[in-house]
Amino acid sequence: MIIVFALFIVLSFVLISGDTLRKHPLPFYLGAALLCAVSLALRALGIYNFTYSGIVAGALFIPVMYAGVFPPGSFGAKKLMPVRAQLSIIGGTFAIEHSLAYLDVTIKRAFSNLGNANAVLSLLISIALLAVMLPLFITSFKFIRKKMDGKKWKKLQRMAYAFYALMYVHVLIFMLPKAIGGVAGYVEKVAIYSFLFITYLFCRIYREAFKNDKKTMVKRQMLSTVGILTVSLMFFISVSLTNHSQAKKNEAMPDVEDAAGEVLLEEKKADGVYYGEGMGNNGKIGVEVTLSDGQIKKIEIVKFPDDEDYFDINTDGAKMIQSMIEAQKSDVDTISGATYSSMGVIDAVEDALSDAQD
Repeated sequence: MIIVFALFIVLSFVLISGDTLRKHPLPFYLGAALLCAVSLALRALGIYNFTYSGIVAGALFIPVMYAGVFPPGSFGAKKLMPVRAQLSIIGGTFAIEHSLAYLDVTIKRAFSNLGNANAVLSLLISIALLAVMLPLFITSFKFIRKKMDGKKWKKLQRMAYAFYALMYVHVLIFMLPKAIGGVAGYVEKVAIYSFLFITYLFCRIYREAFKNDKKTMVKRQMLSTVGILTVSLMFFISVSLTNHSQAKKNEAMPDVEDAAGEVLLEEKKADGVYYGEGMGNNGKIGVEVTLSDGQIKKIEIVKFPDDEDYFDINTDGAKMIQSMIEAQKSDVDTISGATYSSMGVIDAVEDALSDAQD
């Protein structure tokens, strides 16, 4: 639901300060760049803030996307079209911040988990998004646009459709597995994003198909919006009911604190309790690993800054810990849809084991 709140803030800003943004965009560009720089610095210190999560960039790009579907002369077109380029630049700034925050981690985790389709696909989509966005971002600046041939500039801007499609795929890769898996909050997130992107697709098609018949255009757009909203609600209700019916199975997790596998560690480690850290989504994840008789007897997540709706330590964490104890190693499968948090736990356990001495 955060995306809805973020969209409300962006649209309110456009209504209140749209003219100022259009006439004097430079202070807003500099402010966004400064905010992103501070945000990345805080992340390096392990302090979470939501600006690099991608939500801000998404909330800025969605109005840019929808600016092209409103009928000419309509209220939406009058408010959004004049600031479309400015919102694109600010959104691009936050998208670059998002890439700087996560791309290196995404690359590392994809190559260390080549068998994990989700991790590899996430990397490929992220690279494609960045490759498509950068030309659009650069050519949105007025002084660069003026130097380009008009036809070439318009042709380049058609890449925006590919960018919007990749954005939706990017969202689904991260959120859909968690929604289907029953993680709280993710069914509605998928429903909201699906409604926004699929509604845009149909409205944009009708905008082009009936550009000379405004009445039919608006009618088709309204009907498609209602229809997609209905389907999105049906998805939300259906998946929510399915997840609810499986809740008892999900809650029936084994007690992993005292479980121990039969397989010995590759190298015998000294008994004791060892602490380790690994980088998650929002900061460093901390674990305590208990070794006894050369085996992993217990793993406890003692510090977890990530969103627990994204990676629930009582279910997702318990599954990973159980796998590690049974296999007597940290290299286990990640949780689908929560790659960053999963790898943070794995890295933390590896860090703890590296401190154990013979």
